[in-house]
Amino acid sequence: MYPIRLRAHLLERGRDANPNAVDQSTTPLERAPQRSQQYSDRRALFLFGIYNQQDQLDGVVARETVDGRTVRELIAIHADSDPLDAVTWASHRRQDVPRGIVAAIEVIDFEELGQLIAKRCYRYGVTLLGWHLGSELCHLAAHVGRSVGGAFSISLPGCGKVVDDKWRDSDYYPRLRVTPRGGDTPAFVRWLAPRDTGSLPSGLRPRFVDLANLLPAVAGGAVTSIERATELFGIDVRDELQELDLARARCAALVALYAEGCRRLRKFSPGLLPHLAFSTGSLVAHNRRQVQFPLQVTK
Repeated sequence: MYPIRLRAHLLERGRDANPNAVDQSTTPLERAPQRSQQYSDRRALFLFGIYNQQDQLDGVVARETVDGRTVRELIAIHADSDPLDAVTWASHRRQDVPRGIVAAIEVIDFEELGQLIAKRCYRYGVTLLGWHLGSELCHLAAHVGRSVGGAFSISLPGCGKVVDDKWRDSDYYPRLRVTPRGGDTPAFVRWLAPRDTGSLPSGLRPRFVDLANLLPAVAGGAVTSIERATELFGIDVRDELQELDLARARCAALVALYAEGCRRLRKFSPGLLPHLAFSTGSLVAHNRRQVQFPLQVTK
């Protein structure tokens, strides 16, 4: 996928353009945030958790999208679950992807999912999204660190291991810092850099978008559940009998809800990025700043 993007970039510059040429109009520090913003806005990874009656995470349905179109669909299952059930289910389903892409739904374990999230979202700047995303990640966590000032850190499965009855973080994969905000308000989440400096993002800016923040902000009212959000925004969700099919439909609904939330955000608060829309107050404060310091538009 990456060579295709690079080839398209070179074609846009022209056949005679020097591929080693560097744009001298801006400094590298000025170019990096712009590149990060464009890249992370285009690519996204959506998570939807499947819980049992004890509120334990049994599985996770994930969708990876580019420009709002699904390019990969997978399901991660807990180690204690029977993989044959998920494999049998997936063998009778086709991914919601364009033709030409491998159509089988992938079945992986939690360790593979944890590594996928760390690689895609930390290293390559893919936006990570979900409903109450901090809670989803905490349920998925393989290790939870001590609380400091109300915040605590977690390590995703596959991003560390137990050595002599003690947890040891991976030198390559990062941890996550979760800061609760109280009540039902979604928590703040951010990455913590690993020991290996070679695995740091190359000018990219990883982002988290909690749809439980974004959708109430653009709706101007309380949106307490995915069901309420789909009803309010007019998103159709297929009625499924099997639990995995229902979870898959809910994850697809998150993709549609994000697209509609971004559309409304551009309408109500142009220039405000989705990961900064925490409430209606965020939109009001952004619009007020734009009135005081309007953006300079050049032709």
